[in-house]
Amino acid sequence: MPPPGDSWSSFVWQTIGFVAIAYVAFTSIVFLLQSRMIYRPNMPSRAVTATPDQVGLAYEPVTFTAEDGVHLGFAVITATT
Repeated sequence: MPPPGDSWSSFVWQTIGFVAIAYVAFTSIVFLLQSRMIYRPNMPSRAVTATPDQVGLAYEPVTFTAEDGVHLGFAVITATT
């Protein structure tokens, strides 16, 4: 008959082993898929290729300059009835 502490010790080691294997599996998956997790803002392109009126939407262009001097522009699409 094993001493009373052996079953608890076995449980602790099994838990540590499971956590270690899960950690290695998770980090391996992250490593293998890391190229898919990178944000690539210019793939294929973020350039505006069509305005809303070219696709049949009524809009109002709005532009303004931010405090840091960057010119911002966007389109407010208006509702049609």
